[in-house]
Amino acid sequence: LECLKGYYLHEGALECLQCHSACSTCDGPRYGDCLTCNIESSHGVCRVLCNSGNYWNVPFESCLPCQNGCKDCKGRLGDQCLSCPEGDYWISDKSTCQKSVPQGYRVANKNEAYRCPDDNLECSANNLNPGLLSIILLVCVYLNL
Repeated sequence: LECLKGYYLHEGALECLQCHSACSTCDGPRYGDCLTCNIESSHGVCRVLCNSGNYWNVPFESCLPCQNGCKDCKGRLGDQCLSCPEGDYWISDKSTCQKSVPQGYRVANKNEAYRCPDDNLECSANNLNPGLLSIILLVCVYLNL
């Protein structure tokens, strides 16, 4: 008995059973039984496409929810955001999503936030609270700075 691509021969029942969704060909039902992959990763490990908001967890061999408020993510724990929900900001150096831009960061490309260089006061000032910025400017004008 020979099985179609995506199926393997189950010896005990002498029937063809479906491979794991990551496998193109396999010798068993589990993720680790893949002989060839539907989508190959750069490390020779089969990749699995999960729905948005989920990531492939290798030890659990299943798609699990992303962490840190991510819309799409990667990483062993699903804690490295690749994209954020509408209205949230992707914090570049932390790969997380936040509702507002943290102090010391600047916005680029609508919803991405990058850390300001330590010596760039203009960049840091762009994210100050507008009320606080107004007070600072008034004081500077008043003191003729």
